[in-house]
Amino acid sequence: MKRLLLFLLMLSCFAPSVFAMKSAFKFETSDVRLERKDRDSICCYIKLNVIDDAVASRSAVVLQPYVLAGDVKFFIQPAAFYRLDKRGQRTQVRSNGGSASGSLEEVEKVCGLSRGPLELSGTFACDFRMDSIEVFVDVIEIRASDKMSVDESRRLALFTLTPMPVFVPEFYLSYVTDKNRYRFDRHLVVPLKVDFEEGKNVFKAEFGMNEGYVYDFEKSVSPVIASPNTKVLEVTMTAYSGIEGSVSSNQLRMQQRLNSVHAYLKKRGVFGKKPVKLVVEGEDWSMLQTWFQSTSWHYDRSLSDVIMGPASKDSKERNLRDCVTFWKYMEENLFPDMERFECLVRFSMIDYADNDERWKAYNSDKRLLSQYDYSCLMLWNTEWSQTWCDLAMDFAEVYPMCREALVDALAVVLASGRLNLATEYMKYLSGQEAVFYRATWLMMQGRYEEAYEVVLALDTKDNEVFGRLYDKITSVYRWSVSPTPWTGEVF
Repeated sequence: MKRLLLFLLMLSCFAPSVFAMKSAFKFETSDVRLERKDRDSICCYIKLNVIDDAVASRSAVVLQPYVLAGDVKFFIQPAAFYRLDKRGQRTQVRSNGGSASGSLEEVEKVCGLSRGPLELSGTFACDFRMDSIEVFVDVIEIRASDKMSVDESRRLALFTLTPMPVFVPEFYLSYVTDKNRYRFDRHLVVPLKVDFEEGKNVFKAEFGMNEGYVYDFEKSVSPVIASPNTKVLEVTMTAYSGIEGSVSSNQLRMQQRLNSVHAYLKKRGVFGKKPVKLVVEGEDWSMLQTWFQSTSWHYDRSLSDVIMGPASKDSKERNLRDCVTFWKYMEENLFPDMERFECLVRFSMIDYADNDERWKAYNSDKRLLSQYDYSCLMLWNTEWSQTWCDLAMDFAEVYPMCREALVDALAVVLASGRLNLATEYMKYLSGQEAVFYRATWLMMQGRYEEAYEVVLALDTKDNEVFGRLYDKITSVYRWSVSPTPWTGEVF
C-alpha cells in the first residue's frame, strides 16, 4: 500500500509533462498556400498572426510547422519566441528535453518577437498528385522555471487536389471514297520451296514436305486467279538457285526442276487456264550480296571485293571456296534458302455489284478487295464493332502504304491500348493525321508536356475532331503545370 501511495505521489509531480496541456500562446492563421516549385517539389507558405503570448516569465515558445502528405511528414524550419524578463533582457531558456526544436541553440538563432505577423515557408519533395495534404504546427512551450515543457499540435489547413481534367481519346477516322483514284493494278508474289531427291530433277509430291508446301502455295495463288472479280494480267514463275557448281549446270538443273514443278501445278489446276511464263534466274547473286551486307562478314575487305566485284560468277565461287570458314557459314545460313521458286501474279480488280459480294469475297480471300472496297465494307458495318476493327486491321495488312488504312488501323490499336504496336503505323503517317495521332499517343502514356508541344501544330480550323483534341490536351497540360492545383481550407 505504501508503495502504491509513493508511486501516485511521484506521478502527480510529473503530471504536467505527462498529460496533454495547452499552451497559453495564441495565434490566428491568416493564410496557408501550396505552390509547385518544379516537377517533384512543393513549397508551403504559412502566414500567422501572434495575438497572445501570455506565457510564464522566463519561458520560450517554439513553433514547428510541418506538412503531412500521406504518411510522410515534412518539417518547415522552426520559429522561436521568447519573453523578456523584468529588466528587458533575453530570458535564459534551458531545454528540458521536450523537443530538439526548443533547445537554447534554436531559440538563439531567431530574433525575438512578441506579437504581430509571422511568415514561414519550406520546400519539400512530393508527388503533386497526392490526394490530400495537411498542414500542422507544433507549439512547444518550454518553461525553464518549472523545468517542464508543453507540446501541442494544431491543424492549420487541409488541401485536396483539384481533379485533373479527364482525357478520353477521340479517334479521327478516314475512308477511301474515290474508287477511280485507287483502281491500280496489283501484284502478288508467292514463294514456293520444294524438296528434290539428291541428284534428281523430277518433282515428286510425296517426297519430303512437298505436299504441305504445294497446299500452302495453291491456297495463296488459286483464289486470286479463279476469282470472277479479278482480271489476271500476268502469271510468271521464276526459279533461283544457289552458287554451288558452275553457272551452266545450275541453269540447266533449275530449268528442268521448274518445268517439272510447273507441270505438276498445272495438272492440279492451280493456274486454271491462265498461261504461265517460266523464267530461270539461276544463281541468285543479288540475294547473296544483300545477305552479305547484313552480316559482320562485310567488314572483311577481301570477301567484299570478291562478292561485290565484277569477276565472273564461277570465278567468284572458286575464290569464296578458298575461304573455308566463310563457305561453311554460307552453307549453314544462306544456301538452304537460295534454291526456290517464286510465282508472280499481276492482276486488276473488277467492280463488285454490292456489299454482299464484297463480303463474300472478303471471307474467301482478303486480298481480293480494292482499297475502295474495304472502305465500303467498313462503312457498311458499325464503327468500333469487332467486324469493323478486323476489317481495319486487314485493310492495313493488305495495303500497308494506304493512308486511310493506316489511319484507321492506328485508331484500332490505340483504342485497344496497344501503344507499342501503334508506333509501327505512325511512322508511315504524315501531315495533320500524324500530328493528331502522335499527340493522342503521348497523352495516353501520360506525357502531357510533350503532347501539348505536338498538338500546337494541329490545324483545328476546319476539323471539329482536331479542335476537341486540342482543347482536351490544353486543359490537361494547364492543370499539370498549374502552380496551385489544390483546393485549400484554412482553419
